[in-house]
Amino acid sequence: MGAVTKRRATHATGRHPRRGGSDAARASRSRLSAIDLFSGAGGASLGLTGSGYDLRLAVEIHPEYGMTHAANLPGQFLAADLRAVDADKVTCAADVGPGELDVMFAGPPCQGFSMIGSRVVWDERNNLFLEVLRLARDLRPRVVVIENVPGLLTLADGAYLRAILGGLQDSGYRAACAELLAAQYGAPQMRWRLVIIAWRDDLGIPPGYGFPAPSHGPAEIGDLLPNCTIRTEETRGFVTTREAIGDLPTVQAGGQIDRYVGPPSSAYQKTMRAGLAHELHNHYAANLSAANLERLRLLEPGQDWRDLPHEMLPPGMQRALRKDHTRRYRRIAGVPRPVRLPRHQVEPVRAGRQRRSGATGGGSRPGGGPVPGRQTRTTPGPPVPPPPRTHDRRPRGACRPGGPVLTTVVGGKCRSRRVL
Repeated sequence: MGAVTKRRATHATGRHPRRGGSDAARASRSRLSAIDLFSGAGGASLGLTGSGYDLRLAVEIHPEYGMTHAANLPGQFLAADLRAVDADKVTCAADVGPGELDVMFAGPPCQGFSMIGSRVVWDERNNLFLEVLRLARDLRPRVVVIENVPGLLTLADGAYLRAILGGLQDSGYRAACAELLAAQYGAPQMRWRLVIIAWRDDLGIPPGYGFPAPSHGPAEIGDLLPNCTIRTEETRGFVTTREAIGDLPTVQAGGQIDRYVGPPSSAYQKTMRAGLAHELHNHYAANLSAANLERLRLLEPGQDWRDLPHEMLPPGMQRALRKDHTRRYRRIAGVPRPVRLPRHQVEPVRAGRQRRSGATGGGSRPGGGPVPGRQTRTTPGPPVPPPPRTHDRRPRGACRPGGPVLTTVVGGKCRSRRVL
């Protein structure tokens, strides 16, 4: 998305100056403007502001997220159902006119597309992308960015992807999409996200431009895909779990610790602790039963419930098939998760998870105590890795209008096919 900055001088249309003549207002006018739709507690908003964008507005249906936004992020917060928000309300709140907005980012709800959800076409959340298309037509931002889970590619045999790409094309945008892996951008997670970038036709920017080049590991965009075998050498350079949370002090089951006991030992840890002295928020562990603690003591890293003695399993799992519940009692192992916890220790519940998702500093949540990350979300959302580099090459494995490529697993092998 840094590509927007490079091309602005050539492709920008006339814009009306924002009201006010303060130094802050002038500095704001010198940056690219952005709004965040379906913002949640501000994960994408934090990524935008961290990359230098002028966040004008965040729209989210849950009003309680407004407190987190106000405490940690600039710009206006509009608590509203996007279906009831027209373009006039957005332009007024964001202080931009039609055609003046630089970036419209949208992360519509992903639960209806997720592989761990029900994945039914009558889930009304699946159609909220229509509101993004509506506002794209009315606001005419220079670029539209849509983020969701890869499951959107396959639900209803790709009908939702076709509708989004076709709707953007009909609205005067040149769109492309790609599956981006968070670990390739510095987040210690093997988490893929579908990202669609659509440029307004009059800018003359080809589809596929603006996807961030991977900053970690040797692979390019589209080389590493979900549900496909990834070799160890392809993950070299990824941030590991130990590099991410290895500085968190040992916490016993049911315990909580509120101070760091040592310095950061990796670049990632230094970034996550920026702005902090020794204070540590939300570092606690579940109060596990004696039976569960005993089960954990018997497991080595990489093992799971199938490696436990049969008599140690709960009654329900004693009746389970060996192919079921493959994640139950599983101890983490491998890359990028090669951390070994002492046998008496369980992984910290919130601090560790937030750290792995890229939570930084000492952000706050009014009324709910401090949280260690200004982009922390209480609903599923994308990780926010460090600001990525950009390039103007079309990513391998990217989807394109008129013939997007859908990668699937057939007979244990990855294959691609056109879905339009």
